[in-house]
Amino acid sequence: MAQLKTTLLAVLVCIATMSLVSGCGSKEKPADTRASQTGDTGDAAAQAEAVAAKAQAESEALDAAAEAVVQKAVQEAAAAKAKADAEAMARKAAAEVAAQKAAQEAAAATAAEEARKAAAAIQAAALKAAQGKYDGALAVINTYIASGDYPAALKGIQDTLSLSNLSNPQQSTLNTLMGTVKEKMAAAALKEAGVDEATQKAATGAAKALGGLLNK
Repeated sequence: MAQLKTTLLAVLVCIATMSLVSGCGSKEKPADTRASQTGDTGDAAAQAEAVAAKAQAESEALDAAAEAVVQKAVQEAAAAKAKADAEAMARKAAAEVAAQKAAQEAAAATAAEEARKAAAAIQAAALKAAQGKYDGALAVINTYIASGDYPAALKGIQDTLSLSNLSNPQQSTLNTLMGTVKEKMAAAALKEAGVDEATQKAATGAAKALGGLLNK
C-alpha cells in the first residue's frame, strides 16, 4: 500500500514537472511570452498539488478500507474459533454426562443383581432350614407311630403342618400320615373296648366312608 502511494505521487510529480518544463530546448522567447509561461507554470504547480492531495486522500481511503477488511476477517476468525470451542466443550460435557449415566446404571444393575443374589441365598437358607425341620419332625412322627404312641404322632403332625415354607408334597405326606394315625387310634380304641378284628375292620371301613362323605 505504501509503495502504491509512492508510485502515484511520483507519477503526479512527473506530470507536473513535464508541464513546467514543456518549454525546455526551445529558443529564447520574448519577455512577454516568458511572463505568460510563468503564469502557466504556477497554474500547473497548483494543479499538480491538487492532484497529489487527491491521490493522498484516495490512498488513505484505500488504507482504511483494507484495514477494515482485515479487522472484519480477524473478528470472523475469532467468532468461528469461539463457536468451535463452545461446540467442543458441549460435546465433551455431553460425553461426560453420558459416561456418568452409564456408570450409574451399571452400578444400579450391579446392586440389583447383588440384592437378587442375597434374596435368593436367604430364601435357599430358609428352605433348607424348613426342610431340616420337616425331615426331623417326620422322623419323630414315624418313631411315635412305630411305638404306638398315636396321640404324640398326631400332635407332631399338626405341629409340623403349622410350619411355614412347606411344599405341597410335604403337606400331602403329612395329611396322609394324619389319616393313617387316626385310623390306628380308632382301631386301638376298638381293640381296648374288646371289639374283634373283623368288627374293627368293618368299623374302620365305615369311618373311612363317613369321612369321605363329610369331605365332599
